[in-house]
Amino acid sequence: MLFQYTSIIIKKMNNFFLKFHNQNEIIKLINNLEIQNQTLEKYKNMILFNIVNIKREETDISHDYYEMYGNQYIKKIKPAHFYVYAFIHSTYQNEDTNIGLTYLSEIIGYINSNPALTKENTLEIEKNNLSDINIYLQNDDQNIYNKLTIPYMPSLLIKYGLIPINSQYQNEKPVAGVSSF
Repeated sequence: MLFQYTSIIIKKMNNFFLKFHNQNEIIKLINNLEIQNQTLEKYKNMILFNIVNIKREETDISHDYYEMYGNQYIKKIKPAHFYVYAFIHSTYQNEDTNIGLTYLSEIIGYINSNPALTKENTLEIEKNNLSDINIYLQNDDQNIYNKLTIPYMPSLLIKYGLIPINSQYQNEKPVAGVSSF
């Protein structure tokens, strides 16, 4: 689920850039180890999308609920909901630094004008029967670069979710001694 939503966000942003800049895949999903283990030359003149945290959001008190099947109740577990935090870095350097800053500005504008991905505005969400999610710009933690042990790059921090994740191994058995009349 997390990868599906992340892929949808990156695809939508890349399609946005394709309309205005005639460039494919300006934004690329990477992980922190890729930045640490490679010189930035491999990622020069790109916008990198790096997931830095996943946090569970407590949405209600009880995670269990019961559904009626025939004359018995089946115990179900509600999905857990998560927010994903991602850094969007610009690796444009030297004379191209302004291009990277322009792209980051355009990403800010895109998120401000498209803060929600819904079934109405995102075909992949409807097609895959996914839940709607919101995208938020966050205040950057300047110490994050030290924590990630990567060089400083101009960046944005975004948060997106609530992403519901259900166990595919949920056991559905009638609750003993509980039936309807």
